Amino acid sequence: MQKTTGANALLKITSKSASFTESAPSILTASISRIIEIKGLFRHGNTLDLWETPTEWLPPSSRLPHRIASDLRKRIRSYLGEFKHFDNSSFFDEVVLLANRYLLMLRIGPSGLGARSLNRSLDVTTISHIAYKPLPELLALGCISAIRRSDLCGSNVLRHVDLASVQSIGGDSAAKILIEIQRMEMLKDKDMWLDVPRQTKSLLIPLLTSATPEANKAKSADPHLPLPDWYVAQMASRSLWLSANLSENLIRVSEDISKVWNEFIVRRGRAPSTTVEGRIVRRVLSMFGWVNAEGTPIENLPFQFKPVGANYLQLKKLLKANDPQPRNWPPKNIRELKHVIASVQMAHYFIVALSIGARASEALSLERTSVRYSPEGRPLLSGLTYKLIEKFAGEERDWAIPNTAVIAVERQSRLMGAAERLLVAVETGRLTTSVELSNNLWGRVGAHSRNSTTPLVTINKHLQNFAETLGMDIQPSGQNIRSHRFRKTLARLVALALTQAPKILMEIFGHKSIEMTLHYILSDPSLRAEIEIVVKELRIMTAKKAVEEMVAEERNLHGKGFGGYGGLASITISSAIDKHKVALHRRGSSWGMNSAYELAELLTTKGEAWDYVRRGVICTKLPGETGVCNHKKGRPEPSQCQPTCEHRLEEEFLRADVDGVIQDCVNNLELAKSSGESLVSSFWASEIRKNVSRFPDLQTKWLKNSTVAEALSLLK
Repeated sequence: MQKTTGANALLKITSKSASFTESAPSILTASISRIIEIKGLFRHGNTLDLWETPTEWLPPSSRLPHRIASDLRKRIRSYLGEFKHFDNSSFFDEVVLLANRYLLMLRIGPSGLGARSLNRSLDVTTISHIAYKPLPELLALGCISAIRRSDLCGSNVLRHVDLASVQSIGGDSAAKILIEIQRMEMLKDKDMWLDVPRQTKSLLIPLLTSATPEANKAKSADPHLPLPDWYVAQMASRSLWLSANLSENLIRVSEDISKVWNEFIVRRGRAPSTTVEGRIVRRVLSMFGWVNAEGTPIENLPFQFKPVGANYLQLKKLLKANDPQPRNWPPKNIRELKHVIASVQMAHYFIVALSIGARASEALSLERTSVRYSPEGRPLLSGLTYKLIEKFAGEERDWAIPNTAVIAVERQSRLMGAAERLLVAVETGRLTTSVELSNNLWGRVGAHSRNSTTPLVTINKHLQNFAETLGMDIQPSGQNIRSHRFRKTLARLVALALTQAPKILMEIFGHKSIEMTLHYILSDPSLRAEIEIVVKELRIMTAKKAVEEMVAEERNLHGKGFGGYGGLASITISSAIDKHKVALHRRGSSWGMNSAYELAELLTTKGEAWDYVRRGVICTKLPGETGVCNHKKGRPEPSQCQPTCEHRLEEEFLRADVDGVIQDCVNNLELAKSSGESLVSSFWASEIRKNVSRFPDLQTKWLKNSTVAEALSLLK
């Protein structure tokens, strides 16, 4: 393949920018004034020191001050250690200019390292991170070495970087710096960068691939875990209660305070003082009637609700002291009111985030007008996604949502509108009617916050505060509650529904296949992939459990047969166990810890088969097999599942029910025979024949019954 020159590659990537025709060499040699001009063209600021990123280009969760504007000179100097007071403005001008050249090259040149991003420029979110930390750290290492050598040519600092010094930094900073050095090497090979740290060819790859260097240790893996079922149930019930019973109250009380506030300003011609402001709010709150959705006064909240200012340890003390409800209801001042508003907002976030499984940046992009409806009348939530796309400002997408989430979004929209009018007016000392409403669905409202209704960006901290407020653990299953855990939780819940109650989902949406349901409820391909992985693993674990219990019965002689399982498939599985043991023996092995899992993968074709068709009944039919339910290959038809099917496996807990069913059939058959009702007798005899063979030990038991024996003899 012909090598693309740096200049041509750069012109190709920026061909849509008519006013920009620079080649790579000119970017690397342009004057300060020209670099600033180019920065302005690409909207990254109009000064040398600041690398700016337009707020709308950043995902909501990345809209932090240091990501919006990074002071390159200040950041570089902050890493100089013993030389942080070194003063040579021309030297640092050259270093900062070098930083700008590199960041511009990342912005417009083929600077991606991964296979998926090769020959592409980096996204602005990544560049804003590089501008804030890895690049200043790297340049500072070069500055320290240059100062020690008295070589004060700022444009040459990179050649003074000692890779050994990178290792001494510690944490994961070294790994990120090494990645930037690797990127510089790649750009240099394309004639799009000039200077790189010396000896990189001999040392860079060993450093990047080494598993042992102390400074290059990766952070311990901390995968996002699904929230425990009990935790989801508790937080969901409390969130639904807060939404249903407090959101309307908060809207009304905000409007009441706004009315008194405006009357004071109109009457006095000025905003109330801080003292008067507090008096107005306290008076309105003291007179306000808090009522639930049924119109009954709310004397107290039905669950723990942390007072403003109480930390988690204090809350535990209150619980240990058997004080089920600290005396903090109703809210008595503006701080407590904001605390309640923030809690109801997080209740709405919990409902919405768990319903759509969005990433934090996607959920935070939602606006107050995000709810819309498809031509068929199905509710949709419109937002932005930033993952795996090339548009800086995100790409619009829709999520199908349940009515509960629709209600939560609509309540949150109205709550934010009322709260914004009041809180912005109070914080700025003007009429609420003069406040121009924004459109962000989530705000930074909190007991101690100013600018309360500006867009929310640090969602995880707010979720932890919410858990504390509800008296719940902020680390369920040993991991902090965070937004991405909702995504994993939804994946797990849907996977459980698909493996254990697929008919329910299909009937809810009126679909003919699970695939159609899955595609409809989760149009996000990556989330769908996560769900499918969990579904397959759940199927394998179901089969593994059956295999282990059958093997355990063989060893312990429980006496129930086939590990307590019923259905004709239990015979097939038992036979598969015997064959697998023989195969292991031929390989010189014996049944071990992983044998059950290996066989389970074979029985389910790595999770493609084994579906719960009803409670306690598993269809083990493989995709290429047919069954009596529909006489077709592919997925089973749950409503037509028959006890006579060779693919049917029944769990042990059904034994007692089946035993009772047979007993009832016997009683009814004997009653019908004594009454001379031949048709009814035939019906109950057929029911006995259906059920008596479902569990081997029950069959042995009931064959001794003369009525059952007679019913079975009719088949001969």
